[in-house]
Amino acid sequence: MRLATCSSGYPAVAEIEDITARSSFRFDATRAYYDLVQPAHPTPAEERIEGLQTIGEFLDLRLAPAMATCAATAARIETWHAGWRAPATC
Repeated sequence: MRLATCSSGYPAVAEIEDITARSSFRFDATRAYYDLVQPAHPTPAEERIEGLQTIGEFLDLRLAPAMATCAATAARIETWHAGWRAPATC
């Protein structure tokens, strides 16, 4: 994706605001979904079947790393957005 630029060659402020808002919405939705599928406490009804993962293990192994990536990316976008200042000539 290529950012629109102002006359000085810097990204347009409106586009940065738009990217930040869209990303924040998506990451918040992802976090809400993750919170829904994470049980408040381990489910005693889960029985281990030899050679297979439990549902909890399956979700932990796949969702936890994805959530860590989302959290790190969201933090980077927020840091970038908070620290970015358009030059006075923009």
